[in-house]
Amino acid sequence: MTDVLHFPGSWDCAFDHLCGYGAVAIARACGHQTRIRWTDDLESTAEITGIDWPTLASDVHKHATAHATDSWLQADGKAGAYVKALFSPRVPCLSPEQQIAWFDSRQNAIDALHQPWQDLDLAMIGSLGIPSYWNLNNKGDQNQDFGANPWEMATRNHGQEFIGGRLRKLAAATAARTIEAVEIGLRESGPIIDEAGDNKLDSRTPTGLKPPQTTDNARAWCALWGLSLLTVVPALNSPSTASCYVRHGNVEAVYLPLMTAWWPLTRLRTILNSTQLRSVIMSNLIGIDPGTIQARFSDQWLMDRGVSAVVAFPISRSSNPSAPERWANFGQRILLTWN
Repeated sequence: MTDVLHFPGSWDCAFDHLCGYGAVAIARACGHQTRIRWTDDLESTAEITGIDWPTLASDVHKHATAHATDSWLQADGKAGAYVKALFSPRVPCLSPEQQIAWFDSRQNAIDALHQPWQDLDLAMIGSLGIPSYWNLNNKGDQNQDFGANPWEMATRNHGQEFIGGRLRKLAAATAARTIEAVEIGLRESGPIIDEAGDNKLDSRTPTGLKPPQTTDNARAWCALWGLSLLTVVPALNSPSTASCYVRHGNVEAVYLPLMTAWWPLTRLRTILNSTQLRSVIMSNLIGIDPGTIQARFSDQWLMDRGVSAVVAFPISRSSNPSAPERWANFGQRILLTWN
């Protein structure tokens, strides 16, 4: 009989969606034919099949351990007087010569990637974005964050950046656990332990995927690797956008599908990057009518593939004008209907 893992969490929390995505992606990289869905009830919860809890915990532990030592995640580059994570999309402004050296170093590290993590690593690197060398302000300096994936919501004060300030800490914390402790964290079957966030009530471990709060580090490791499924789209004169992200006027939100059919990783990635999913958000959240035919087609196309609703998560911002903190609030369910 195939195991069905009942993941803790709720449909109205973006973190819980991404945690499931990352777990499926990590298990798939280890060779397991995992699938994911949400239960078909009012209080939907995520389920994963194709693997059991001890195996999934072992895969997550193995993945974190591999990235806690000799990995692209640990590679640094020199930007002027600063040393920053080589694959961070946010680095100090670089001169043309420094840019060439920086991207040569990145390419060398990419060439050194190896299985079983190579495909997942490449997806993650691509989804993080890159320093926006093409996007300049009126002083001729790079707009440092304009090449980053807007789903990556690490705070930017005091020169902080996502890889050095968050991913490395979570890799070390998860790798330092026993496999049994990783399983307890993934299942939330014991006290929540947030090593990277010092177990603070306002811990930033969720990294914007939910409001600041104490968060298990193994679950956060999976959730942040869920970003590997979300494609970043660079823009010429504005910040990059991404799949399942919308910014229009004063509205900023992320959105995700609520599917009741079992999806493998490939279908999940396809739907997340689909114009049909975006069409539902543009017409229902933003109020831009894609046209009656397009709206009807999008709803039916998604429902044919097992989507019952799309969940929109409004983005909140703190009042800090220079480095506002961003996080996804509780989701709002947009039901799909036959037309």
